Amino acid sequence: AKLRVDTAERARASAEDRLARQAPAPRDPPSAAAAPPPAAAAPLSLAAALTARGVTAEQQLAAVAALGGTPEARSLLDHLVARDPDDLEGFLERRLALVCGAPACVPQDAAAVLVVEPARCDVCGGSDIQRAAGAFASACAAAGLNRVRVIGGSPAYRTQLEHLFPKGGPLTVLTMRGDKRVSLNRSKRHQSSDDLVIVWGATELDHATSGAYRAAYGRVMTVAHRGIGRMLELAADRITAEIGAHPNAWEAP
Repeated sequence: AKLRVDTAERARASAEDRLARQAPAPRDPPSAAAAPPPAAAAPLSLAAALTARGVTAEQQLAAVAALGGTPEARSLLDHLVARDPDDLEGFLERRLALVCGAPACVPQDAAAVLVVEPARCDVCGGSDIQRAAGAFASACAAAGLNRVRVIGGSPAYRTQLEHLFPKGGPLTVLTMRGDKRVSLNRSKRHQSSDDLVIVWGATELDHATSGAYRAAYGRVMTVAHRGIGRMLELAADRITAEIGAHPNAWEAP
């Protein structure tokens, strides 16, 4: 009888052990849903921040100017971040001129002017010749001249002019040897498309070349000075005085 009891107990224990192994493992209690990341702060423009501070739209430029004169101005600049860096760079390129202060380098448009040392000047870079080229280009623009031909000058001078007025720029400057014979028909074709022909005296120049370009066919100017910088300055002065002040005086027929 005792043997039967022991056998029954072992069978019951074995059955309980099998049931325990077959039972699913207890699950961990459900964890709380992960908290969403904090929302990023909406961009805030300086104008909106000033408005929130109680500064009216009419007062905002004055407020910025006042802040610019404080020791914390650098901190203000560091707080300003552009949504589009390319737009900001383009705006500064168009609306802020870094110039040396020479009259020839002052921009003709309404750009803000910041006077810097000559080496950092956007126009001349500290070069007298570059400054003269800028003055010449400005005089041409004011007079409505877009295409200018220069007759004469040494090969080095002509190369320098090409560098001063590269192709694709706002002013097209063409150069020609002064010792090469030009037919009258060819000079007429040139003058029909050129706004101005400059005969560069005091350089390598043959009358057979310069004489082919005549006032009867278009605007012609003779500048007798060997140096390239001074030649450009004199030409700019003449353009301003004779063409800029009296735009109809040199109209091509």
